Amino acid sequence: MYKNNDFKVNGVIYLVQLPFWTPLIPPQGIAKIKSYLQSNGYRVKTSDLNVDYEVKSTYESLLKIIRDIVPKEKWGNFYDNIHEIIKYSLLLVLNEPDYEKAHPILKKIFNYYYLVELTKEDSARIISLLTEYFTYLENSIVSQILNDEEISVLGLSLHSGNLGSGLYVLKRIKQEKPYIKTVIGGSIFMGELRNNTPDFNRFYNKADKLIDYYIIGSGESSFLHLLKNRFSSTERVIISDPAKEAVLGFGIKPDLDDFDIKKYPYIASYVSQSCPNKCSFCNERTFMGEYIERDINRVVDEIEHNSKLYQKNMIFMLDVLMNNYITQFSKGLIQRGLNIFFDGYIRVSDQLNNSDQTQLWREAGFYRARLGIESGSQKILDLINKNITVEQIYNSLKGLAGKGIKTTTYLVIGHPGETDNDFKETLDLLTRSQEYIWQAEPHLFRYFYTGQSDSETWAKSRIPLYTDEELDILFFQTYNLDLLPTRTTSLERIWRMMEHIEMKGIVNPFSVYDKFKADERWSGLHENSVPSVVEMDEISKVTYGSNKMKDTVSTRLEFEDNFLF
Repeated sequence: MYKNNDFKVNGVIYLVQLPFWTPLIPPQGIAKIKSYLQSNGYRVKTSDLNVDYEVKSTYESLLKIIRDIVPKEKWGNFYDNIHEIIKYSLLLVLNEPDYEKAHPILKKIFNYYYLVELTKEDSARIISLLTEYFTYLENSIVSQILNDEEISVLGLSLHSGNLGSGLYVLKRIKQEKPYIKTVIGGSIFMGELRNNTPDFNRFYNKADKLIDYYIIGSGESSFLHLLKNRFSSTERVIISDPAKEAVLGFGIKPDLDDFDIKKYPYIASYVSQSCPNKCSFCNERTFMGEYIERDINRVVDEIEHNSKLYQKNMIFMLDVLMNNYITQFSKGLIQRGLNIFFDGYIRVSDQLNNSDQTQLWREAGFYRARLGIESGSQKILDLINKNITVEQIYNSLKGLAGKGIKTTTYLVIGHPGETDNDFKETLDLLTRSQEYIWQAEPHLFRYFYTGQSDSETWAKSRIPLYTDEELDILFFQTYNLDLLPTRTTSLERIWRMMEHIEMKGIVNPFSVYDKFKADERWSGLHENSVPSVVEMDEISKVTYGSNKMKDTVSTRLEFEDNFLF
């Protein structure tokens, strides 16, 4: 029997996505929860502060400071660690007002991620900028909530980059309006704050007075049950059932009415949930449950409707992998005659070297293929249970590029057991495949306390980075593994790889200028290349009419510049 937990909703439920996060698409999680709760009679509104120009300005200023601090030869994949730096820096400014105590911790953080010595002057610049940012939050979202007498529930979607922002907002709301119920969820519970880990327990205790309820996993039905008092009076951590939520989620259309769609480069769609594979470094299946798909025709219906409604021809597919359905999906798009382009993740396999299939995908609008190739060493591929070969990687890249489809390759550097010869084999693969790679993006191996397939195997080798006193401020522990390669060696390999990529002419296009350079190179290599960002602008005008001047690719790229993609 459920007990009444006195969760009475007399007003509006306000769901918010706080900075910092890349505004690639409107926030789907809170949009789906809004849709579901409204269908059950609740009043809900949503907001995404990441599309605010003040946020963009702060983000650019922070990037400039970090670029000034870190020598270019140590940039590596400069953006790989940015959200980690943002996460810890915001928590530091929020929880440690004494600058003299804050500086040594910030210095330690920068040394870990970039092997640089942070000066007191550099710390002061970062702390000053983020202090101003909190003032912005106070004058924007906090002020808005405090002045809105109808808001009775505040829900925040949290992840690494916006945790500090979330805690600041929660603290201020509870100070002024303690009766507003606060609910949090989000992807942070897939990594840093997995339930029943030391980090989660520490965070739970430290944030006890700020957060009323936690929803772990997809939150539609859990949120509804919470609002209807279907949990016990003492139950504050609600763990959703991945299988049930997945089935429910497939039937929910996100409500995007509160968002300014022209500020996002894509609208989103999906066919599947979770992943059919089980790689050692990934925690997708443990969080999202078993792999399932929904009806392709229904997906195509939604894309046709949304592309016309929002006048967008760029679709970002949210699936972990598209392999299982991409051929059938492409046929559906072609049959409808839809003039759209889709971007998404696909797994290396023999089907990517099937000319008939890749030609079909290209005709349907497959614009950018994102592939986790991870390594050019067969030993490492086998070690991480990737179940692919180096030759398959090469053939997949060649097969996609042969049809002009942009390829983004993601690599994991520093996986336990990686030797310098393994790393050299990865560089050799990039050299061999350079004409077939639009973007090459290496990431340092990252260990999670739990959730990865091999977390327990690595557990005996973990070494904590932060002291107990530092954890009182930062909340989360970061671990090195007492395994080879060392952290320093892995960072040096990242630097070597980025130098190698640049020497081969491959561009990592995170800014507008870099995107133009990458597209120019790609069109020079492949006569049948997909349209560049400039050409996409013209296609958009033709598709939706010449009056669509304020929603062109060039206009929204002005906003996108320096955000992560």
